[in-house]
Amino acid sequence: EVDFAYAIQGDLILQVQANPDLRVIAAAIPVTNFILHASMYDESSPWSNPLVRKAANMAIDREGINAAAYASLGYVSSSIIPHVMDFYWDAPKYEYDPEGAMALLEEAGYGGGFDGGDLNTASDNELAEFVQANLAAIGITVTLKPAERAAYLATIMEKNLTGLVLTGSGAPGNAASRLQQFVASGGALSYVKDDELDAEIASQASNLDAEARVAQLDAIQKKIYDEAMFLPIMEYPYPVVIGPRVDFDGVNAIPGNPYTGPYEKLSLKS
Repeated sequence: EVDFAYAIQGDLILQVQANPDLRVIAAAIPVTNFILHASMYDESSPWSNPLVRKAANMAIDREGINAAAYASLGYVSSSIIPHVMDFYWDAPKYEYDPEGAMALLEEAGYGGGFDGGDLNTASDNELAEFVQANLAAIGITVTLKPAERAAYLATIMEKNLTGLVLTGSGAPGNAASRLQQFVASGGALSYVKDDELDAEIASQASNLDAEARVAQLDAIQKKIYDEAMFLPIMEYPYPVVIGPRVDFDGVNAIPGNPYTGPYEKLSLKS
C-alpha cells in the first residue's frame, strides 16, 4: 500500500527488491561516512603511526559492508569528499587486504595487534559493528562507545574524544568547504593539526587562478590520502521505496535532495 518510504537499510532493501510491486532507487546525495583519527597526534597512541592507519584502511571490507548494509547501493571510495562534488580528487581505492594489513602492522611494530581504544559512534549508525569486526580480524580491538546522535555531534565538536570517531557529512558545497570543516585545524569537526595543510587550505580560498586552485586542492587531498589521516568507508545511499501507484516519482529530480520532488510534479498512474 505504500507510495513512498525513505532511508530503508539492510534486509529491508532486499525484501523490497524481491517484491515485484515495489521499486527502490538510491537518491544521489553528497553524504560520506568516514572515521576521524582522534588520537593521531598522541605520540603514545598506535594511531599516530601512518602505517597503522594505512593498515586499518586495508582491513575494511567496504564492498562487503556495502552489500550487507545497503544492498550494494552505496558508492565505495577512499575519500571523505563525495565524488559528485566539485574539486573531488579521485584517490586510489583501498583494496581489502587483511594479510597486507597485518604485514603493515608488523612493520609498524604492532605484529600482535593492539587495543585501539574507543570507536565513538552515534547509536543509530549501522556501520560501527562492521568496522569493529574488520579491525578485530587483523588484531586491532576497539570498544564501541555509542551516544545519541545530537549529543554525539556536540561531543565531536568539543574535540575531546580519543581513538576513532565514526561520523559523516551531507553538507552542501564542494571539496574546499569539506576540507575547511574536517581538515583545517580550525574546522568545527576537525581533529587534524597540520600547519602545511592549514596554509594550503587558506591559500586556495583566495586563489583566483582556477587551474592553480584545482592543483592545490588535489595536492591537499593527496596528502590526506598518503598519510591516511582518515578512514573513509563509503558514500551513503539514500534508498527510496516507490509503490505500485506512483508514475513520476521525483527521485533525483532535484539534485542533492534525498526526498521525492518537486511535489507538484509527482503523479499517479492513470
